[in-house]
Amino acid sequence: MVQKSKLIEKIAELLAEKKLPLVADIAMNPLRISASSSSRARTVDPEMMMEQLFKLTELESRFPMNMNLLADGVVPRVVSLKEALRQWLDHRREVLLRRARHRQAEIVHRLEVLAGMIIVFLNLDRVIQIIREAEDPKQELKTSFDLSEVQANYILDTRLRGLRRLEEMQLRRENDELAKEKREIEGLLGDEAKQWKAIAAQIRELKKKYGPDTKIGRRRTSFGSRPISPMLISRER
Repeated sequence: MVQKSKLIEKIAELLAEKKLPLVADIAMNPLRISASSSSRARTVDPEMMMEQLFKLTELESRFPMNMNLLADGVVPRVVSLKEALRQWLDHRREVLLRRARHRQAEIVHRLEVLAGMIIVFLNLDRVIQIIREAEDPKQELKTSFDLSEVQANYILDTRLRGLRRLEEMQLRRENDELAKEKREIEGLLGDEAKQWKAIAAQIRELKKKYGPDTKIGRRRTSFGSRPISPMLISRER
């Protein structure tokens, strides 16, 4: 967030005030900034020069990190890095559980509908007759085949042509697949160890996509160690 033009202005001010004795001139082009030392100071250590620039200009900026979050999604609190990570993991688990419960509700609804459609398939001619001739087809369907409100509504919302195209094997296959998924979700919701295992798998997938070795996640800059000034070493001695 540092503008190069303002950075150059700051360095120029420091040069005018003689606060950068190791730097004689500063030059800029669209892609780089170069600093040169005085021709008389041929023994200037480049690391010492850069240390001065980092210290006195915005080539290096420091700012405090205030990790203020809603603890447990409710209470605002400043936390440590360890607790922030813990809160993040707990949030991931909560999202996992919400998604699982939502999917579970969808499956329960679909299984109820499929059960009704299987009944329709086994009694197709009678169902079509009721839909065409009964004064209150919904109530007649519910009474004749012990259907629920959801099942009766779904049947009435389906066109007769669609009812005739029903295939028993396809209905039962979908029913078996959803019943299996429902058991898996119930197992997940009832086992905390499975929940954390699922979260670990999600994080591994994120690492594969955004990790340091990927095109998206690789760093554009590198971490370096702070240069040690010879003047500082001599002082310590």
